This record gives sequence, C-alpha cells and structure tokens, in this order.
Amino acid sequence: MFAGGWAGFLSGLLGVGGGFVIVPALKRYTDLPVQSIVATSLGVLAIISGGGVVFSAVSGNLDLSLAAPFSLGALCGLLIGRALGKKLSGPRLQQIFAILTFGVAVSLTIKGINAL
Repeated sequence: MFAGGWAGFLSGLLGVGGGFVIVPALKRYTDLPVQSIVATSLGVLAIISGGGVVFSAVSGNLDLSLAAPFSLGALCGLLIGRALGKKLSGPRLQQIFAILTFGVAVSLTIKGINAL
C-alpha cells in the first residue's frame, strides 16, 4: 500500500508513471516473475487511465483528435513490447527496464536543471 501511494504521489508530482515505483517494489516484495510484475503494473495503469478517460469524457474535456494519436502510439508500442518481451529472459527485461528508468531519471534531472 505504501509503494502504491508513493507511486501515485510521484505520478502527480513529477508526471512519471507509477510503474517506475511499482515494478521495483513488486520485484522486491514478491516472488512473481518479471513478466507477471509488468503485467500487473500495466493492469493498474489501464484501470487508472480508463478512469481518467471516463472523467474527461463526462466533464466534456476529452479531445479525441489529441488523444487518438497517443492512444494508437501506446497500443502499437504495447504490441511491439509484448512480442519482444516473449523473446527476452526475465533478467534481460530487468536490465532493459533499469536502463530506461535511468534514462528517464537523467532526462528529468536535465529538465529540472534547465528550469532553474
């Protein structure tokens, strides 16, 4: 519960995905394989994103011309990642995730420094 709350806090504060907290937390505190951890994280993301879409649509703030390209891009990326994930071992997926996480951290740091 603490890890989920921390993920939500960071998502709201920094705009980063909660998966950057949830995936390592699930890896540390469970014995699930990496593929199951990623699937769990994506399931939570789908629930949260779906709620955001419904709220935006009900409030009249959903711009489909803006949302559609992002949604299609995410769907294509999901399908490509899923196909590649089946061909990679758990440790290799962890390495790729670590590299991507480091890249996001460096990017946010540079963005923060430039904002000063």
